[in-house]
Amino acid sequence: MKRSLAALLLVFASMVPAQADATQLQVGRTGILCYMAPCPWRGIAEPAPDGADPARLLWSGDELPPMTGTPAHQRELSRAWKDFDCLLVAGGFEGGVLRVDDILGSC
Repeated sequence: MKRSLAALLLVFASMVPAQADATQLQVGRTGILCYMAPCPWRGIAEPAPDGADPARLLWSGDELPPMTGTPAHQRELSRAWKDFDCLLVAGGFEGGVLRVDDILGSC
């Protein structure tokens, strides 16, 4: 009985994500092409589930929003933003603040 209960608890524990609020976000160039401002040329978006465009735009602007993360991650995102690049990050966006847990690569 104890072994069955322990095995059942192990199964349920493995079903819970380690960080439920972490997601992948595209930060930087949005790929949206328009010719007149205001235009969301740069922003923060959730990638489409199937990897196809369009991504779900969460925020856009000329400057990066406030962010938390390591100084190295902040520098890398600032450089990419300035250069109109796009980086895929693990983190979150809430209350106008970008949380960067990790940089996963280019979009």
